[in-house]
Amino acid sequence: NGLFMSLDNYRELVFPWLKEICKVAHERGCKVMLHSDGDLSMMLDDRVDDCKIDALNPIEPTTANPGYSIFEIKRKYGDRLTIVGNVSPTMLATGSIAEIEAYTTRLMRECAPGGGYILASGHSINPAVTLDRWQAMLRIRDTLGGYPIRHHDPR
Repeated sequence: NGLFMSLDNYRELVFPWLKEICKVAHERGCKVMLHSDGDLSMMLDDRVDDCKIDALNPIEPTTANPGYSIFEIKRKYGDRLTIVGNVSPTMLATGSIAEIEAYTTRLMRECAPGGGYILASGHSINPAVTLDRWQAMLRIRDTLGGYPIRHHDPR
């Protein structure tokens, strides 16, 4: 439920290199998607505003911090960060079709308008995920995923 090392150590040892990688990539017209598991809330400002990452993969729904919300991340950083994921692997493996469809619909309606969202699992697609559950997520993506995506329907 925390970082692998202190935020000060990240700022000293990791972020300068990440910032340089992003700078070089951007100079060459490339985007940078950072893969990092877990709750990154303590370091998002550093990664987004200082290092200038373009995308974060995945936004996990199962971190120990219930305040680590893809919806809050979208509200705070959505104009400058593409967010990826958030469909729980546990939900995909054990949830009902209706539950998967409802949550995927919420993600598409709240995170996708304006761009900057890639629908995906919040971690992986494990062997327990059945085809019908996977297709439920994709069906909502196909139904709601054409751009421009409108803000959620209050109905």
